[in-house]
Amino acid sequence: KLFHVRSVTQGDVIRADARDIPRIFQLLYAGEGESRKPGDNPGPLALLEVAGLDKTGTLVHKGHEFLPISFHMPTNCEVCQRHLWHMFKPPPALECRRCRLKIHRDHLDRKEEVVAPCKVSYDLNTAKEMLLLAPTIEEQQNWVSRLSKKIQKSGYKANNAGGPDGAKVSP
Repeated sequence: KLFHVRSVTQGDVIRADARDIPRIFQLLYAGEGESRKPGDNPGPLALLEVAGLDKTGTLVHKGHEFLPISFHMPTNCEVCQRHLWHMFKPPPALECRRCRLKIHRDHLDRKEEVVAPCKVSYDLNTAKEMLLLAPTIEEQQNWVSRLSKKIQKSGYKANNAGGPDGAKVSP
């Protein structure tokens, strides 16, 4: 099952060559049924707790999993459109590890109701992330487009909204 597909940004793949970034895309998929050795770590997505600030420093709000981040490249807040970056002393910012929403930390600290619920939903215990490099920019766009349509058509959600086994729900 595929849950989400999108093009990546420079913030997602910090160590990637800038020329490769337009060819990289991200897939979130179900890792159900994969074989693991006993004692293997369940992966970073399984570390989250239900609400509030957890051990990994993630702030959970309206389905978002916000991580503190500093932007030293031009980036704007997706809530108020003000700058989120500064070369030397950027303002406190948060980025959702699911949907990559970027906001000022102040919006949550002031309990402003301006952040929409996260649009990306998946089961934290089974979802896996994969970064793929396409041969060309056109092929990357083609893959993202085709997979997005397939995900919308299948209507899978793995957050138990459709049923205990991530059953199919209408989009």
